[in-house]
Amino acid sequence: MIERFRAENYGCLKNVEVKLTPIHAFVGPNDSGKSTLLHAIRTVCQLAGDKFTLDPKRRIAPFDPHLPWGAHFTLTASGTDWSYSVYPTPRSIDRLTDRPIGQPPTLQEDLRCKIGQSGHMNREPFAASEVLGGANRVQPPAERLAIMHQMSPGRLLRLDAAALREPSSLVPPSHFLDIAFGDERGLGLAGVLHAVRERDPEAFATIVRRVRDLFPAVATISLPAASASTLTIEAELTDRVRVAAEQLSDGLLYYLAFAALRSLSPPAVLLLEEPENGLHPARIAEVVRVLRNLVESAPTQVLIATHSPLVINELNPEEVTVLTRSSVEEGTKARPIKDTPNFEKRAGVYALGELWLAYCDGKDESPLFDEARR
Repeated sequence: MIERFRAENYGCLKNVEVKLTPIHAFVGPNDSGKSTLLHAIRTVCQLAGDKFTLDPKRRIAPFDPHLPWGAHFTLTASGTDWSYSVYPTPRSIDRLTDRPIGQPPTLQEDLRCKIGQSGHMNREPFAASEVLGGANRVQPPAERLAIMHQMSPGRLLRLDAAALREPSSLVPPSHFLDIAFGDERGLGLAGVLHAVRERDPEAFATIVRRVRDLFPAVATISLPAASASTLTIEAELTDRVRVAAEQLSDGLLYYLAFAALRSLSPPAVLLLEEPENGLHPARIAEVVRVLRNLVESAPTQVLIATHSPLVINELNPEEVTVLTRSSVEEGTKARPIKDTPNFEKRAGVYALGELWLAYCDGKDESPLFDEARR
C-alpha cells in the first residue's frame, strides 16, 4: 500500500504531499488538482511496473500525456521511501524535431518522443533516476521488487454510461480479468459480466440479486448477442418487458460496473474519478460499501477524486484529504480534513461530507483552513 505520496512539477502539482489510507478520497473545488493527483499516482504505478506498451486496441495509455518536463515523485510503501525523477533527454528529442536543443517540447512532440510508431514506449527519449530509501542508498533486489509489487499495476477508471452501453466482445480465457475493461471509461462491460458469469456463476447471481434489491423493477440481467462476435446488456423487468442497453438507466450501468470489480483480479491501486456520477444518492453508499469490501478482501488500495459530500459521508476522517489551489503560482495544496481548525467540535455537529459542504466556498475552501473565516 502507498502510505505517502509526493509530486513535484507535475501539472498543477508544484509540490504537494498526501498521506494515504487503504481507501482514501480527495475532495475540493474544481481545478484544485484532484484528477491530476490521481494521474500522477497512475504514472508512477506504470513506471514502477515498466509497463510502457501502448495497446491501441485497448486504448489504455501507459503514461498520462502530462508526463512532464522534469517531474519528481516520492512515495512511501511499507515504510520504505522511493524517489523517482523523470526528465527528457534533449539529444533524443531533438533528433525527432527541428527544435533547438534545450527548448522544451510541445505536447505533440513530447508524445512523439515517448510513443514510437510500433506502439511501444521508447525509453531512450527520457531518463529516469531511482533513489530507494533516500541518500542514493541501493536497495536489495527483494526489497525493490516488494515495493514495485505494491505499486503496480494501477488502474484508473472514470466510468462513462455511453461506454458501458457499448456492445463488447468476449473476454478470452487467456486474459486476466484485471484488464477486462477496454478503457478507462468502462468499455467492454458486457464482456466483463459474461466472464464473471462463466467463471463464477454464484458471483454473477449475487450481482443480480443485489440489483433486484436496489432496482425493484428489474427481475434479471441478461447478456444477449449483439452480433456474431459481440454481446450486449439487457434487463428484464418484473412485468417481463425487456430493456435494451440503450434504454438502461445510467445508475444501473454504473452499479453493474462497480459490482463487477469484486470479481476481477484486483489491481494493487484502483484510482476512481467521481464514482458518484449518474448514481441516485441512495446508491452512493452501496457503491462505497462495494469499494470498501474490495479493499478488505483483496490487496487493493482505492483512491477517489470526488465532489460528493455523500461519498465523504461514508468515509472516516483520516480517509479524506481536502485539496485547494488558490493560484497557478502556488499550485495545489493538501490538508487532511481532520487537521482543519476545530475539526472535533464541528464534527460533532456535521456529518463528514456536510462539514465539507457547509464550509466550502466554491473557490478555495478557505473557511476550512483559515481560523478567522470559519
